[in-house]
Amino acid sequence: MRSLNNSNPDKISCYVGFAVKSGKVVWGLDMLKKSKKPPCIVLIDGAIGNNSAKEAEFYANKHNVDVLFLPPDSLGAMLKRSNVKLIAVTDDNLAKAILKISE
Repeated sequence: MRSLNNSNPDKISCYVGFAVKSGKVVWGLDMLKKSKKPPCIVLIDGAIGNNSAKEAEFYANKHNVDVLFLPPDSLGAMLKRSNVKLIAVTDDNLAKAILKISE
């Protein structure tokens, strides 16, 4: 589990945008749990509820998936959509790039 410090949020936003445009994103906790193949990284907004955060962390630990916690309301701002609290990126290269920036 990693938390995003304020280093390069624009680059992460860019990579998340690429993932969305290419269709390499799973939207929300319910779709994440229903997906047949585990994603490469899960991005969790800080404004998510406690129970949902715990479920997402449990899923990530079970499937050995990296998790990145973002500041509250930053995920929706990145995507220019309201009420987005969790997405999962399924593209390995984009996930690696996001993780590299978040270090």
